[in-house]
Amino acid sequence: MWGLFNFSHSDRISFFPILNTISSLHISITMRKKILIATFAVCTLCTHAQQPKTLTAKDYERAESFMSYNTEPFIDHNGVRPNWLAGDKFWYSVTTNGVTEFMMVDPA
Repeated sequence: MWGLFNFSHSDRISFFPILNTISSLHISITMRKKILIATFAVCTLCTHAQQPKTLTAKDYERAESFMSYNTEPFIDHNGVRPNWLAGDKFWYSVTTNGVTEFMMVDPA
């Protein structure tokens, strides 16, 4: 029943594997303190590195500049949008080097 909480003084270190490893290496107390401080510093830096970046209005403006409605004028042959006519005919426009051409397609 009390197996989880029933431990002796020497077993307390087993909750922290790094402490158990350090104590088994017969390292001096000063060196153990330095290792623990270094471990704490690394953990703190890793936690700080995971903090999300706060986005600003400038970030959103830059992202918006890559949206399709802003980049479409710079892309040649940007898809065909057929405009259907009677008799299975259709027309579409294609822009190449800033010049728009209209094409009529009659499959018959």
